[in-house]
Amino acid sequence: MVQVYEEPYAKRHYASRFSPAYCFPCCSSLIFIIVSFVIAFSTGQLWIKSHTYLHQPDVKFTYEMLVVLETNVPGQEKVWSTVDQINTFFHEKLAAVDVSATEQDTNFDGKNDIVDVIVQARGVGPVHSVKLLMGFDYVVSGEADLEMRTLGYVSHSSSLSGSALYVDGDLRLNQREPLTAGSSETTYRGDAGSPFADFVHGADGSTGVASLKLNGIFNRYLFRNETTFYDYHYPVWQAGSGNLFEVRARVRIPSHEKIRFRPAPLTMAKFGWIQVLSILIPLLWLLRRAEWVLFHYRVLQTRVVSDISPKAHRF
Repeated sequence: MVQVYEEPYAKRHYASRFSPAYCFPCCSSLIFIIVSFVIAFSTGQLWIKSHTYLHQPDVKFTYEMLVVLETNVPGQEKVWSTVDQINTFFHEKLAAVDVSATEQDTNFDGKNDIVDVIVQARGVGPVHSVKLLMGFDYVVSGEADLEMRTLGYVSHSSSLSGSALYVDGDLRLNQREPLTAGSSETTYRGDAGSPFADFVHGADGSTGVASLKLNGIFNRYLFRNETTFYDYHYPVWQAGSGNLFEVRARVRIPSHEKIRFRPAPLTMAKFGWIQVLSILIPLLWLLRRAEWVLFHYRVLQTRVVSDISPKAHRF
């Protein structure tokens, strides 16, 4: 014969309501649940206030630009922009600039991986400093949606006059506060959200570079919750003294940008419950061992009914 199934015999303990034997399992289970919650809370990270996911943003160059080329003599800088108000205001210092851009999708996933921006300025004389602002449309989707008009900034100077500047870096996202899960942030999208819309000139009518108030533009721009910055570490300055100056900026789009978001309440409860349960299960196992000792050795008085004992039948 082969054993195919087994049924354990049991001893059943009965007690009246609100007796010590009745109160012990109820109270101890409640106490262990509270202890599990306290331990999980005191060790930290019970409620996840922010979470991250990896996502490649959809970035497109908007051809919004501001170019400032400075010489070693203050007041002889050259300025060019796609903003008509800037070009009109600095018409005496306006440079002849050609801009071209190439967007590359290297992995054919429908999103740009590289944006090459080439700026060529003619008749600018010896250049010792360059400031370049570039505008981008930046779109993120997933746990939270984000759509905004944003900036990339290049700044470099040298004691030697130059003929070209080459930069290569990543357009990175910076968040002051996490996005809310399921939300759609579109406050700064389109032309109305462009940082170039913040341009103001000096009240005194001066036409120097300071009147562009780049610090004011950046100040308002950095008050945003979400901004981008052009992260480049190895600028290459090519010395020269001709009337042609060229800037080549390669903007790489990270394929795994970290997006911070605030999880929904149900998601927070799910992760919190897992932590409490992981502590509660060992405590309940100890409770069952303690109950066996208390009831088996009759520390708590109960009426015992065994499956082995014959039952009396009444006719």
